Amino acid sequence: MATVLIRLLSLATPLTATGTVRIWGAYNDHVLKKEFKVLSGRIDDLQWSPDALRIVACGDGKGKSLLRAFMWDSGTNVGEFDGHSRRVLSCAFKPTRPFRIVTCGGDFLVNFYEGPPFKCRLSSSMGLEISGFGIALPDQCDAVFTFTSSGMRLDSSVYQAT
Repeated sequence: MATVLIRLLSLATPLTATGTVRIWGAYNDHVLKKEFKVLSGRIDDLQWSPDALRIVACGDGKGKSLLRAFMWDSGTNVGEFDGHSRRVLSCAFKPTRPFRIVTCGGDFLVNFYEGPPFKCRLSSSMGLEISGFGIALPDQCDAVFTFTSSGMRLDSSVYQAT
C-alpha cells in the first residue's frame, strides 16, 4: 500500500497498487467505510470532487480501465473516459460547478472531460502547466494556449516570436 493518504472531511483514502480504493474514517472512527475495485492496475492519482460526493482515480490498467470517476458511497460510475492509450498519470477536478476533469497521461495527451456524466470534450497533445485555477498548454509551435477554470474553454492564445 502506498504511503500517500488523501483526506477530505472525515474520510481518508490511501492509494494502492492493486487498483482498489478504500475509504476510511479519518478522525475518531478509523473504520473501513467502503472498498471499490476501480482499476485493473495500480492507482497513481486520486482526487475527491469539491462537493465530496465523487472520486476520480487514474493509473495503470488494461483496455479502458485507466481512469474512473465514481460516487464514493455507491461506487456508481459517473462517466465514460476514452481518449488515453497509455497509463494516466494525473487527474484533477475543477474546483467549482459545473464540474470538469482534466487528465494527463503517458501518451502525452491532456484530456478535458465535462459532466457529470463525464465525457471527453477536448484532447490535446501538448505539455501541461497548472497555475492557480487556470491551465496553460504550450505546444511545439511556440504558442501558449490558456484555459480558465470557470469553463475549461480557450481563454486566449499568446504567441512568442522566434
